[in-house]
Amino acid sequence: MRKGKPKTPPEDNQRVTLKPIWGIQPKTYIGLIYGIGLGLILFFLLIFPGLFHGGSKVTIHTVPQGASVYVDGVRIGVSPLTTFIKAGSHTIQIRKTGFQPYAQPIVVDRRVLGSLFFPKKVEMRVPLTLESSEALFSRAYDDLASWVLAETPTPIRPNPPVLRNLASDLTRVGEGRNRISREVWNRFFIQCLPQINSEGVFSDFLAALSLVQSDGTVLTHRSLLEILRFFTTLLNQQPNALYWFESIVPSQVSNTIKNNSVFLKQREELFKGKKEKSLPPTLPTKRQPVLRIGPMEFIPIPEGTFYMGWASKAESVSPDSFFMPYQVQVSPFYLLAHEVTEEEFAKFLQETPIWAPVARETLRKQGLVDEGYLSSWKDSSEPPNPSYPVREISYFAAKAYCAWLQTKHPTYRFDLPTEAEWEWAASLNTEQVTYSFPTELKPVHLGERGRWGLRFMLGNVWEWTDDWFAPFQHLFPEVFLLRGVEKIVKGGSYINSPDTITVSTRGSQPPSWCTPYLGFRIKALPR
Repeated sequence: MRKGKPKTPPEDNQRVTLKPIWGIQPKTYIGLIYGIGLGLILFFLLIFPGLFHGGSKVTIHTVPQGASVYVDGVRIGVSPLTTFIKAGSHTIQIRKTGFQPYAQPIVVDRRVLGSLFFPKKVEMRVPLTLESSEALFSRAYDDLASWVLAETPTPIRPNPPVLRNLASDLTRVGEGRNRISREVWNRFFIQCLPQINSEGVFSDFLAALSLVQSDGTVLTHRSLLEILRFFTTLLNQQPNALYWFESIVPSQVSNTIKNNSVFLKQREELFKGKKEKSLPPTLPTKRQPVLRIGPMEFIPIPEGTFYMGWASKAESVSPDSFFMPYQVQVSPFYLLAHEVTEEEFAKFLQETPIWAPVARETLRKQGLVDEGYLSSWKDSSEPPNPSYPVREISYFAAKAYCAWLQTKHPTYRFDLPTEAEWEWAASLNTEQVTYSFPTELKPVHLGERGRWGLRFMLGNVWEWTDDWFAPFQHLFPEVFLLRGVEKIVKGGSYINSPDTITVSTRGSQPPSWCTPYLGFRIKALPR
């Protein structure tokens, strides 16, 4: 075998030589490539964004804050905010409840060079014009009442600062003729008192009061004096406010209040007549004849004065109770002897088809009922149990029935009784704190007549009243609630234990709720 010449191993430092391209020397075209690459990088970093995605960063401030901001009809967030808007013509819209809508066309410029790193910045400051302080007050009150009735707040999930936000908004825009007077604010704060039932809600209330008294600025000695004046006036006009303070302030402060000599003296005075205030009212000596309107029997309820809450159970026995029966005066009226029956309500449905069971979904979307509205009726307007009390009825449906009945008998005005009217009538009807009632639903005519001739004032079904509910309403009986989120219901139902229900027991339900345990009866007043 012939041996070839051994191959020479390649040297490690061999040089690679680039060849000219189209006569251009490597040194020249390599530099050109690097230059083009660097130019492209600079182009896409410094020029391309400005050419193809040009625009400005727009920062929008509103007074007050918290307004919804829209760009060309698309909501982008809540003020204050910063957003990128493409170059061109656009429309900025700003909306906030209680303030006039704001709209402004703007032309957004572009910065071609360096816009990626140094975009053009534009700031907009928009003072909103107050449109309706009443709408803001109403919304804040409803939000407050809703949170109060929700689950107990915790450090992790505290109640939102509803009142503080309201005060912050209105004190920022309250200038000139738009300024909300102290009298208006004080009336609103008084309205809120029965809803304030915890330390957290009280903190929100106090923060709002401080903002108002200081006109939204720093708290001064003058504004502190105004706050003290507010609470001093409150205690002078409504002494029960001391019990309110005791229940909502921290325990160490509460103990100080309890041991205060003024508080102890007032408590002693209040509880002197507690026994007399916890007795059923005396029956009037004169009774008017029964009123018959068509087939309905109305019992005359005379005018009178009584202690509302006289029959409250365990909570009214202890001297440490926050509850004290309070005196109310009731004008005369007529009350239906029994709950409105399914047969009576069916006549209303036949003449008012917008409230028929088949319209349930439409009524639900309008917020007038929930999905339980007349659910046992299916989609029929024929009553399944004519002589039984109508149930699965919302407060709004009950009010609609009253309005319809008024068109049939125009010489009378029909409505739901107030809580005081209901309790006064029920008190006249019984002389006992508790009253035994059936543990199953009964036809209304099987109800035993009480001493005033009314049937099933306790038991059978709960009954709607016309009053809003607030947790501490009994401590501020002179405060008339104009709004709320739940209506007071009275009387208990067949599923409740008779030992727990008295004429003074009060429950509450959202006005759109329809349950199998809740109905209504109506009152009549001559026109």
